[in-house]
Amino acid sequence: MRKRYNIAVVLAGGIGSRVGGNTPKQLLPLSDGRSILEHSIDAFELSSSIDEIALVMHPDFIDEARQLCEHNNWTKLTKMPSSPIWIRTSTMQHSGFMMQQGRL
Repeated sequence: MRKRYNIAVVLAGGIGSRVGGNTPKQLLPLSDGRSILEHSIDAFELSSSIDEIALVMHPDFIDEARQLCEHNNWTKLTKMPSSPIWIRTSTMQHSGFMMQQGRL
């Protein structure tokens, strides 16, 4: 039996407009000094069920995400598209696929 290849897609495209300030909430530090994004990606990084991680991030904050990636030495985070057009279409295509498969 062939093993399934699982990709975790982290949708972190917010810009923090409801939180206020210039930093989206997924990048704000929590009480331990690490961001929500770091905690989220760590969970997938440590999971034996996840083979690869794709991060969808607003283009204005992709540099911060890349810095976090380097700082945390994540090896499964391999996809980080920054084009808003790609993000919109790929998310819609993925949702459409999931609906066709009866998963949504």
